[in-house]
Amino acid sequence: MRGSEEIERIGVLLRDHPKGLTIEEVSRKLGVNRATAAKYLNSMVLSGRAEMRALGPAKLFYLSNRLPLMNLMSLSSDLILVMDEELFIQHVNNTLLEYFGFRQKNLKGLRLDQTSLFPFFSDTGLLEHLPLALEGYDRVFELTLELGGRPTYFRAKVLPLVFEGGSRGVGLILEDVTEVRRYQMELEERVRERTQALERANEALQREIIGHQQTEEALAASRHFVEQILETTPNLIYTYTVDPFRMRYANANIMTILGYTTDQVIGDGRSDFMELVHPDDRPILEAHLSEITGVTDGDVREIEYRVMHAGGHWVTLRCREVVFERGGEGIPFQVIGTAEDVTERRRAEDAIRKANRQLLLLNSITRHDILNQLNVLTTSLGLARTDPSPGSLLEHFEREERAVETIRRQITFTRDYQSIGAQPPQWQVVHEVIGRVLYGLDREGVAIETGGCLWEVYADLLIEKVFFNLIDNALRHGGGITRIRFSCREEERGLLIVCEDDGDGIPEEDKERIFDRAYGRNSGYGLFLVREILGITGLSIMETGVPGAGARFEIQVPSGLYRAAPETDCRPPEPA
Repeated sequence: MRGSEEIERIGVLLRDHPKGLTIEEVSRKLGVNRATAAKYLNSMVLSGRAEMRALGPAKLFYLSNRLPLMNLMSLSSDLILVMDEELFIQHVNNTLLEYFGFRQKNLKGLRLDQTSLFPFFSDTGLLEHLPLALEGYDRVFELTLELGGRPTYFRAKVLPLVFEGGSRGVGLILEDVTEVRRYQMELEERVRERTQALERANEALQREIIGHQQTEEALAASRHFVEQILETTPNLIYTYTVDPFRMRYANANIMTILGYTTDQVIGDGRSDFMELVHPDDRPILEAHLSEITGVTDGDVREIEYRVMHAGGHWVTLRCREVVFERGGEGIPFQVIGTAEDVTERRRAEDAIRKANRQLLLLNSITRHDILNQLNVLTTSLGLARTDPSPGSLLEHFEREERAVETIRRQITFTRDYQSIGAQPPQWQVVHEVIGRVLYGLDREGVAIETGGCLWEVYADLLIEKVFFNLIDNALRHGGGITRIRFSCREEERGLLIVCEDDGDGIPEEDKERIFDRAYGRNSGYGLFLVREILGITGLSIMETGVPGAGARFEIQVPSGLYRAAPETDCRPPEPA
């Protein structure tokens, strides 16, 4: 007991002197003899708690900066199993034990085929991948297990490992994707019900929001193994001190996710990370930091907030954190966590919710319009029965034909509108979308220029219909146009996409009305659909042309919803 107390005292002393102390300095500050101080310091070096370097004839000791492997494994929500080359189980995390209802003593130290875990994997194909992993090959595959009488779906990854002593091993990571699968099935069922309400003319709405929590953390008791995991995980792994709040470690994914180098955000004197947090989310993070001072060991806390990317846009992070080091009085000193970029997922969720609201509203409006036209038909038929004169009958027939044509147009409109939001939005290159529209299009002798819009925008997949309707609207109603030109430019508010022609233009009183659903009954709902499709992901459109000098439509793309297109294959279509 005395030895562990002395080691703890030395640990506190070294923490207060991060630049290191010699044996003589430790002996003097703690009031122990030199031999005792040397014995405990060497013990801490062997256990990995401290590190030593030669400083002339003296030895300088300081606390190790290694990340705690077992804390990383306990933090992971994935199921982790580590085996040696003989397939004897060396490590297993608590998540796997909880899933299967086993204890450490039932698995650790036993060969896989001698454990109660083996029957679960014997018919899954897993055993075929283990020899390949021992030969140095990664394997990723789908796995289905029967747990609790129900199928549970996993994404399995088998990794080759090398232990610190040089021996080979194999690691197994199982990510539970059951909820994602079940959510997909529920979503598909809701899509089928909605398409039946819209005359069964809509293809199945498919939406995939897949949460990738691929936190690949340390699977063995060696620093080399921890580094292997840190290099392969797609998430940001970090540590920070609680008071004061300072980032102390971040893996290379801080550049991938946030665009910063580690030197820009880590350590004293660096940028205050709290200043990078969205002002509306700072109270959430501050409350989280207050709560974490009272958590128990192993208690995983989650938080979601926005951080400013080095490129100037906001990134939404979903974080899972746990205390892994405490001070002398048991107060949390350092926290370790993983952060996943869920920005695209949140955008997709918002877009789908907005599309659903618009579909429900249009369904109600269209049903009301059709009922009105049916009332017109009913009234006209009643009047025809009471006044069968030829002149009156002709008038009634014309009124009934107009009502039937209106109903036909409204039902056709629902076929186009119900496709909005049918799939999650995607990043799409503007000039490639325009090129697909122009392919095979009868341009009626009108020159169409694309202007080399080498930008990607985050929009509904029906954005192709946006550009088609703009071109079609110009060709039909432009009034003898000879040229249509598309162009893009970046400005302070974001990206501006312009479609302009040299026709008659739009009268001032109609510039906003042309986007109304009720405008231009004889020309369909083209521009109304254009605005609705763009609005799914927050894009907007307005007409700014000069009457008599041609129409000019401006599509405004806010910051964060556009980016430069990849350099490969960025040639715009040839102008006609």
